[in-house]
Amino acid sequence: METFAVELLESVPDLDDRNPSSQGPQNGNSSEPKLKRSSVRVRLDTLSDLRIHTDAINFTSSQPHGCGGKAEVAKATLKQGDGSDEQEVAVKKLRYHDDINARKFGNEFVHEVEMLAQLSHKNIVKLIGFVEDLQEGKAWIVLSWVPNGNVSEFLATGEWEIPERISLIKDTFSGLEYLHTRQPPICHGDLKSLNILVSASYRAIITDFGSARILKEAEERREDQDKVLDVTGALAIAPATDEQMDRTQITIVARHNELTLTGPAWSLRWAAPEVALGEPQNLASDIWAAGWTCWEVCHSGHIVSQRDNISYIYSAL
Repeated sequence: METFAVELLESVPDLDDRNPSSQGPQNGNSSEPKLKRSSVRVRLDTLSDLRIHTDAINFTSSQPHGCGGKAEVAKATLKQGDGSDEQEVAVKKLRYHDDINARKFGNEFVHEVEMLAQLSHKNIVKLIGFVEDLQEGKAWIVLSWVPNGNVSEFLATGEWEIPERISLIKDTFSGLEYLHTRQPPICHGDLKSLNILVSASYRAIITDFGSARILKEAEERREDQDKVLDVTGALAIAPATDEQMDRTQITIVARHNELTLTGPAWSLRWAAPEVALGEPQNLASDIWAAGWTCWEVCHSGHIVSQRDNISYIYSAL
């Protein structure tokens, strides 16, 4: 684990000394330095005000509250000040195992913290802080606790009237508008009912920014897709490298009348057709996903008749 921590924290230099073009003019020709992201260590240091010690967190259950592909979420209380006050929080624990690329793991963790740290909106989940002990494989994101679960779970708890459903839809688009109208705009990248929580006052709150990215320019045109900040925070200059784009590539294998989908960071059921065909997520694909989420809110059910057969979903899209 110590080897993992050293590799993770020091693998990416602040300047690319190996690139001659970053050294300035050569042979009488000037050359602009290449843009490089800072190391994970430097990026974590800039977030030091948000760092939380593990002793301040007390988990209320030994079982996770929810699980995803790359993380699990646990309910906990966070000691504040002198310890006399406590706050309910959700702790998102990113999973690390030997098969994970250490550099990518660290960049994805820091990226999500950096993304949440700059957001402040009533319909966006609030970042409380983070826990990082890479030698022990700990990479936790501490968020405000939202008691009513996700939209899908919430709607299953009762017969909700049209006004309540419309309120959830309006809140979702309010949060999405906030992301899309920032300068530069932010693409959520994995919007769906499972990533929209419901507060105690029945307000919708968008969460899970692991797939989100900042757009250098609005991706309203195809030519803008090669000028984005990818999930690791690295500037992607056209053409993007395979490593930068692997978050959106998919592999479809046909066997026995079934299609098996592997690779994407997004969810097929809510994916826009162009995204399902391999193009990067963008603002328009966020709106597509929000539209399907509206359908779920109105009908209290998953899209495509709750069928999990991937080939059926893919053909329907």
